[in-house]
Amino acid sequence: MFAGNRRGALKGTRVGQYEAMTATDPDLSAADVAWDLEPLLDGAPSPLELMAQAKELAQGLAAYRGRVGALEAAELAELMTTLARINELIGRAGNYGMLRFSENTLDPERGALMQQVQEQATEVGTLLVFVELEFAAADDEHAARVLADPVLSFCRHHLELTRLNRPHLLTEPEEKVLIETSVTGASAWVRLPCWSCPTTTGWGAPTGTAASLRSSSRASCRATRSSCMAIATSIRRPLRAAFGSG
Repeated sequence: MFAGNRRGALKGTRVGQYEAMTATDPDLSAADVAWDLEPLLDGAPSPLELMAQAKELAQGLAAYRGRVGALEAAELAELMTTLARINELIGRAGNYGMLRFSENTLDPERGALMQQVQEQATEVGTLLVFVELEFAAADDEHAARVLADPVLSFCRHHLELTRLNRPHLLTEPEEKVLIETSVTGASAWVRLPCWSCPTTTGWGAPTGTAASLRSSSRASCRATRSSCMAIATSIRRPLRAAFGSG
């Protein structure tokens, strides 16, 4: 009897609590909850400032072009330290843009910021392609001697992997093409369902492709597949016309 009454009392309490809470209750919607992303900026006013710093450092590394494969350990360590700093700046900016976007994927301003960061990261990446390509092409004896120096212990594993990947590396122009097209590859499909496409009047309600994918995210798997197939078809037609493929 006691157990039954206790369960009934608890049930009544829960019902009362649920009735007192609505869909707009902050405890349910978490509308006022957001990450504190300022530490990622490390004092910079915006992630774009971090990207500007990364680009400046990357441009400074042009002085190493044509010499990476012949650098001694100390100078190579300086180069790799600068590369690490560049990667840290890009990582901070990229994580800031991505996390801020994930807080509200319907905000076009956040989506645009994330896109800007990704595009600028791609630009910096193309400036640095030569570093790994040149070290991968270095003489085996020289590379082994340099990598044995303790001053390179912080990046030895990365450089060894670069050497192992030699058979799979392309020329610098080809590697740059892969980097430049990556921003319109899988990452673009991640953003596409979430934020509005630009219209002739600016950023407005989702239309066309974005609207189709966004609505499909609330529909069944069959509807999602239908939307994706329609988008693929619309892309394939102009490509066939442009390149004359069947």
